[in-house]
Amino acid sequence: MILHKQIKILNTDALYDAMCYDGFAVASDGKQTILLSYPKINQITGEDISLIAELREIPNRSIDYGDIMLTFGTITRIIQS
Repeated sequence: MILHKQIKILNTDALYDAMCYDGFAVASDGKQTILLSYPKINQITGEDISLIAELREIPNRSIDYGDIMLTFGTITRIIQS
């Protein structure tokens, strides 16, 4: 699990703390919880890695689940607190 704190997710205005796993994430801003899905790390191609590195501005480190989520994540469910 990779924890990303105080991040913007997709087109939302709030800042979320996201627990990112291989292929899915659970993010919360204290008011709502968002479930996201995205490709698993073994499904990512070299082209995908280049895109993630460019968009996330991380050329000098390997990508993690959170980087994949922030690039390819789609919201699958929103739960109001």
